[in-house]
Amino acid sequence: ADRSEILPDPEPVEPDVTTGLENLLKTREVGENVTQQAINAVVNVQGASDSVKNASKQFLMEVAKVESDFGGIFQIRPDQAFKEVQDVLNNKEAKRGEPIRQYNELLKKELGIDLSTATVEDLEKPLYSAAFSRAYFMRAAAAIPTDPVAKANYWFDNYVQNDKPETRNTFVIQYLRKNGYFI
Repeated sequence: ADRSEILPDPEPVEPDVTTGLENLLKTREVGENVTQQAINAVVNVQGASDSVKNASKQFLMEVAKVESDFGGIFQIRPDQAFKEVQDVLNNKEAKRGEPIRQYNELLKKELGIDLSTATVEDLEKPLYSAAFSRAYFMRAAAAIPTDPVAKANYWFDNYVQNDKPETRNTFVIQYLRKNGYFI
């Protein structure tokens, strides 16, 4: 047989948007690389500018670092973030929930996940955990800041939600230290 024979190009295949996401749907899949992949996937579905997407990705990576050091992605409490996001998704009358509902439609279309029908057990899957975290932060009126101290306060105000002033300082310092802003 003549090995120099040129084979025809294979037929083009439509890309499957979920290819490569299998590990992000495994229960308790952890690590910095997995975290980054999950965050990239859930942020990239949004129709935002690259600068907004990059700010969101960096912020969510920093939140994951503070929350679990990439050991469980995000520490989403079923009685708080999970319930609130699902309540917003299932209450079509709530105007403030429209961006979250639109985001969920993108997640369904692009990644094949639906936050409105997710279970508490799904929170142990990196893709769901990252998507719920992103959706939860979408409740905030302000955009994700880029200044480190402002990001730490934004995380505290919109995720930690603790009214004690001494707690704010502790959490803000923890955020900044964990993310290498100071030692």
